[in-house]
Amino acid sequence: MGFQGNFVPFEPKLQMRFEMSLNNVPTYMVKASDMPNLDQNPVTVDYVNAEFKVKGKSRWQDITVTLYDALSPSSAGLIHDWIRDEHHNSNSGRDGYASTYKKDVDLVYFTPDGSPADQWTLYGAFIASANWGNCDLSSDDLLLLELTLSYDWAELSAGGAASAGSTGGDASGVQRAG
Repeated sequence: MGFQGNFVPFEPKLQMRFEMSLNNVPTYMVKASDMPNLDQNPVTVDYVNAEFKVKGKSRWQDITVTLYDALSPSSAGLIHDWIRDEHHNSNSGRDGYASTYKKDVDLVYFTPDGSPADQWTLYGAFIASANWGNCDLSSDDLLLLELTLSYDWAELSAGGAASAGSTGGDASGVQRAG
């Protein structure tokens, strides 16, 4: 029967179907975001003339978030205020407390009909670096801001709408052939 006989239709996720809740930045200002990334830091254990590996410390890697800037509301102003008011005030030299500047950030994926499918929550996120973009008289490109967010850990709440209506699959919503 060949390959086509084993095909099971599925609905792929598209990168564009997401929203990010980032402190007080409107969700429509978020242009792009990395997904959470976990490094398990494999450790090699030597034994006689062989070796094996075990998991080392788990480290959640920083992500990059790209924001549109606008005259109103100004992403640049919102990010500047978040840094000044909660991270570090350059005028006074005072730093904020982690309990104040660390925020939980939600990254939600949607189905084609707009229902939530999956949600990543990044716990204890804060701005590790901010780049307010570039000015260029020869360009008519949009002004974009780039943030690097550090966070303590992330959790995926998967399968909300994706698995609720599926049949013949498991909790992940994956259809089984046969």
